Amino acid sequence: DQGEAMVTSDRIAVMNAGKIEQIDDPYTLYNRPKSEFVAGFIGRTNLLDARQKDGRVEFDGFALDANHFEQPDALKSASGELRFSVRPQTLRLHVATPGTPLSPWMVESAVVERAYLGETWDYVVSPKGSNLRLRVTTLPNQIHKVGDAIWVEFDAEQMVPLA
Repeated sequence: DQGEAMVTSDRIAVMNAGKIEQIDDPYTLYNRPKSEFVAGFIGRTNLLDARQKDGRVEFDGFALDANHFEQPDALKSASGELRFSVRPQTLRLHVATPGTPLSPWMVESAVVERAYLGETWDYVVSPKGSNLRLRVTTLPNQIHKVGDAIWVEFDAEQMVPLA
């Protein structure tokens, strides 16, 4: 049981098909997974494919400045193709873009699904001009309707490049 292991352990080893994928403390395992398997095994995540080009990281339909990522060395050592783990609770939704509309971490999007879970809302949003579907978890007082135009704010510190 992943939840029980997170609560009772100082260190956890995650194995996949008899191979150790990662050994770490629960906080690091959850917030800095080293592989796609670990990211998906320990909690929910959005897996985003990207490509580096001209100092930017290009996703399906939008791009972010590579210099602002938390782990720029991991980006530099990677080949052109990248994959990121982005946890749903690390994304923020805004009705209007705060500050400048050209903020490098804001992506114009639309709400495509929602589910009220009592303690949270679980949204699925799609960036404008993209086929991506991003899961976003918000507080219960952040109410958006399906079809609403919305801005998704990414947190560079929470976008984890995977091996």
